[in-house]
Amino acid sequence: MFYRLAPQLVIRSAWRPYRSRPGDRVLTLRSGTAFPPSHPTTQLCLELLATALMEKPADTLLDVGCGGGILALAGARLGIAFNVGVDLSAPALRVAQDNTRRNHLTGQVHWLQGSTEALRGHFELVVANLPWTVHMAKVMELQRLTHPWGRLILSGFRETQEQTLLTLYLNQGWQLHRRATLDRWEIELPAERSFTWVGLALGYQ
Repeated sequence: MFYRLAPQLVIRSAWRPYRSRPGDRVLTLRSGTAFPPSHPTTQLCLELLATALMEKPADTLLDVGCGGGILALAGARLGIAFNVGVDLSAPALRVAQDNTRRNHLTGQVHWLQGSTEALRGHFELVVANLPWTVHMAKVMELQRLTHPWGRLILSGFRETQEQTLLTLYLNQGWQLHRRATLDRWEIELPAERSFTWVGLALGYQ
């Protein structure tokens, strides 16, 4: 795996040699299994995250369903000082912790096993790469965790599922800031009847 996310940020597998360029910020990762770095929705979240931070820096980030930790770690590499990843899976968090040590980011990224309901306070950026059914159940919870002037980055769902979820947020006063899509061909048409994955960036302003 090799992925240049932003002009200075490179994400690569531990087994792949890479000679960095001057100014490069490199993340070396061992991935989890749910939405690995090569998955379209992970790439959409990374791209939307990089764009959001170029438009407006942030000091805090929450990665919901963090898996191997790629989004929280990318946030740290992109300059966010305080990053939290939360996941129900202990094996996933062991991968995340290993990735944190591998990239010398222990002071910037913190991991929590459990549900977001255990969290208090607000985050300037909340990133959630989750299956659509989980998204539908988490709308109010993600809103609770996002700072009143914060931003949400969502992915993990297909184009045919997008409007139902987006409408729930629009009805709560959110605005669509940016939309990104990525197609992945599959042998058979998925149950969602779409080959197109979607990423959304939302905010109140």
